[in-house]
This record gives sequence, structure tokens and C-alpha cells, in this order.
Amino acid sequence: MITLMSWGMKYGEPPANFKFDVSYLKNPWREGLKGYGEIMHFMNNQKEFQELLKVFVDTILCYNELYPHENLVFAFCCSAGEFRSPVMVECIGAILKPTGINYQIIQNQYSRL
Repeated sequence: MITLMSWGMKYGEPPANFKFDVSYLKNPWREGLKGYGEIMHFMNNQKEFQELLKVFVDTILCYNELYPHENLVFAFCCSAGEFRSPVMVECIGAILKPTGINYQIIQNQYSRL
């Protein structure tokens, strides 16, 4: 089972096997964006976001292939866990969905998505 978790670093360490910091991506909050569609569009239009998305998906697929019977938890962290990390886990989930891999998404309780 793959768990994709969004997390805010201000809440401490996430309970995960793998932790990735995405707080250096451009923050939609600083742009005054609030709506789900606006935030998704803003993040998906960043070249860096697309490149990291591919790397993260490839990494998750590799670990899933190596350890198919393990519970693997991948946490994606940003400052508060409200925008960047929730978008990352949603986009990864959208890519994993057609593969048939068993996964779940756990959003930070403070996620704005």
C-alpha cells in the first residue's frame, strides 16, 4: 500500500518513511490565489513542479516495485501544508490511479484544497 501524505513542516515531523520538501516551489498563497482550480493551474504551470512530479512518481513506482508488500508512506511537505504539498499529492494520485497501484491520499488537516 502506498500512502501519499501532505504535511506542513510547522507541525513537526510527518509519520512517513520518505519525506520530500516542496516548500521551495512558488507559493499560490503569495499570489493571492484561493480557489482549487486557480491553485491547481498555478502549480501545474510551473516547470519545476512538472519536473519534480515526474521524479516523485518514478521514485514511488520504483519503491513499489522493489517492495510491493510493504506499507510505504511518502510525505510531501511545505511550510503550512495548505497549498503546495496538497497539490503535489493530488497530482501524484492522478498519475497513479490508472496504474492500478493500491494507494491512498491523506491530506493535512489544514489543507485548503
